[in-house]
Amino acid sequence: MSKTWPPVYTIRRSQRARRVLLKVSSNGLEVVLPQGYKQQYTLANLLTTHRKWIEEQLLKVSQLAPQCIELPKEIKLLALAKQYTVAYLETENRQKIVESIEHKITIMGKNTQPETCNLLKKWLFTKAKHYLPELLEIYSKTYNLPYNRVTIKRQKTRWGSCTAQKSINLNYQLLLLPLELARYVIIHELCHTKELNHSINFWRLVASMDPNWQQHRQQLRDFKKFMPAWILE
Repeated sequence: MSKTWPPVYTIRRSQRARRVLLKVSSNGLEVVLPQGYKQQYTLANLLTTHRKWIEEQLLKVSQLAPQCIELPKEIKLLALAKQYTVAYLETENRQKIVESIEHKITIMGKNTQPETCNLLKKWLFTKAKHYLPELLEIYSKTYNLPYNRVTIKRQKTRWGSCTAQKSINLNYQLLLLPLELARYVIIHELCHTKELNHSINFWRLVASMDPNWQQHRQQLRDFKKFMPAWILE
């Protein structure tokens, strides 16, 4: 049972409604009133009459709802040594991200948690498609390890991969890792262009470019400490 009654609810008027309707969703309780409905003093009685149904529906919705997370006020792209402040501007329009030159992004629209998290992931993916190929190219030229193509992916279980055709795939979440860890992953994949295995020769090649590769490999196992809550949703 609810500790307080009635629960918080919103009122919406509808030209199509012929009677008062009660709707329960992840946004809470909504009371739909026919256009021209004026007897709002009867709403309390109406809600009380349907109290059991309302409480049951609110309970079901709360059990199905994903765990609430705090949306970020800042985003750190550690691999690039960049930090963005995040602002939210509530409107009735479809969500979009507006980025300013001062490393500030504004999320405009109706901020609901799942949609906002997905929008931030799309923003990060766009950044990754721009910056990760640049990093790969730098290390490729530095260590004279050419490749044929690079693809940025939304992989869930791998940081990267390399094919026999020297096509390299990189995980867009690499931008959230410290540079030394992102660099280790990129070097790892570039070394596969010469050694498409994990033999002794492969690890010797990695070590020649990253003497601390074992430490970095170990740190990657604890990668979640670098991941913000919204990316794990």
